[in-house]
Amino acid sequence: MAQPSENKTRLPLAFEAVYRYLVFLPSRQIANVPVPNRFFAVAEDGELKVRGLECRRHDTPSLLKRIFERCTRLRSFTFRPARSLR
Repeated sequence: MAQPSENKTRLPLAFEAVYRYLVFLPSRQIANVPVPNRFFAVAEDGELKVRGLECRRHDTPSLLKRIFERCTRLRSFTFRPARSLR
């Protein structure tokens, strides 16, 4: 999958993980526009990846972090994407 892009760009690509789903969250300035630096994802192995969300901040109470993680994990077991890129 990466080979055609590597051939065109002459840049090596590496896969970090295969995700069950990935959710890009809206911009804070324009609510209906998703942004690439605010997202959460659940990998095939169940690992949660979070970027740009309050639950990742150091000053967020651990209780809120745990609630977010548990809700996201529970959702990952029932999530059925409306559209797949595979």
